[in-house]
Amino acid sequence: MKKSHLKQIIKSTIRELVAEDAPLDKLLHMKIKNPETGNDIELKSALGYEKESPVYKAAKVAHDKGIKILKKDADKKFKDDPGAGSFNYDKASADAVGWEKKKQAQKSAPTKEPKWNEMKKSKGNEVPSFWSNGGADVSENPSHKEMAAAQETWLTSDAADDQGEAIWSHFNDAITSNDAARQEGAMSAMAKNMLKTDDFDADNLEDFVVDSSDGDDVSFAEDARNKFVKDLASGAKKTFKTIPGGSEDEPTETQPHSGYGDTAKEQSKSFENMAAKAAQRSKDALAGGDKELAKSFKNTAKTALGVSKFLSADFAKVKQDYESQWDENTGYLKLKDLIVKESTWKKPKSYFVAPKNAKYKDEKEVEKKFKRIPRQLKKFFTTTSTGIEINKKFHDDAEEVDDNIDDGTEFFLDDHIVILDKRGGKNLMGVKEFRVDDYPEFALNAGIFSGRRY
Repeated sequence: MKKSHLKQIIKSTIRELVAEDAPLDKLLHMKIKNPETGNDIELKSALGYEKESPVYKAAKVAHDKGIKILKKDADKKFKDDPGAGSFNYDKASADAVGWEKKKQAQKSAPTKEPKWNEMKKSKGNEVPSFWSNGGADVSENPSHKEMAAAQETWLTSDAADDQGEAIWSHFNDAITSNDAARQEGAMSAMAKNMLKTDDFDADNLEDFVVDSSDGDDVSFAEDARNKFVKDLASGAKKTFKTIPGGSEDEPTETQPHSGYGDTAKEQSKSFENMAAKAAQRSKDALAGGDKELAKSFKNTAKTALGVSKFLSADFAKVKQDYESQWDENTGYLKLKDLIVKESTWKKPKSYFVAPKNAKYKDEKEVEKKFKRIPRQLKKFFTTTSTGIEINKKFHDDAEEVDDNIDDGTEFFLDDHIVILDKRGGKNLMGVKEFRVDDYPEFALNAGIFSGRRY
């Protein structure tokens, strides 16, 4: 047989194999919806999930239908041309899925973890300059505490919030930085972000679930958590690595990341593992004599465990347990940790603060600020092209508290303190929590005890 003729046979065989494999390749690259996250996922990736998971079951149905059609076409082709041979779609598909699993396992294989004493502290010139857009400025040689605070400030700022699900890529940058301070700040930031919605920011899980002013609290909380889970599932699949130094620092390299799972259960387990790892580092650091690092790792562990519990919490039970602490006969709260003492006084939580003199840049800023107002208060205000003003309903329900403060005039409204500008008396300047200890005389006259009116 001539060499040229042999080459022709080889080329012809390869073409036939490619032609047979192409439909299978298209099938395995077909995208379906992940029932748990709503995100698109390739069929061969979905077939790599646990067999009991909803996404695997959905993928298996689509895969089996596709293989059935391909086999039918192959049988027809074989009848028309018996010499063409048959193609084993089942084996080829299993091989392709097996290879995909192996590839994913290699991607998510753990890298060598640094020892506790290798968790170096960043210097000021290693901090991305875009942090300053979120108010996270640091000195040239920041302390551990300053660096942790700066990382938290950036990840909870409006500048970071504007990036949507991409914020998790910045979180991964901090967690993979081997910098204990940045890890502590990033974990703390995400714990705050998980309790933040367009309507309000909660301080703890109970506040997040219990808000009887509007609709079904548990459903509201579950919807907010589902959004958090979805953003984490899609946003944490990459890491933004930034090389600082320029005035307009941007992520200069995007690296793949194995993520933390696509479901709340998977994500909860991931953060539980992160907590265990940080707790062990804390013990090692304490044994090594570095109390500052030991405390930092401990804070990271506690916060990671809090995120894990949020992801797996039974919100209906959280609400029930919280409300069972109230004695209906006396109206006094039994929870000792909610009793405010003078020695532990803290500034009341601020939900909304208007720009200086209520001067907004544009309508976009007005809308953005309006989202910060607690949802039960939004019905009392109206947005305009230049600001946020009170409406008629406000006058019907608000009670003046004190008109002798520098910021403006204070009003009690639906368990909150609302501040209006002194000059016009119609522009919203601030919203903060109402606490009996801060307004004892008003509370007494109004019949308000422990934050509730009777």
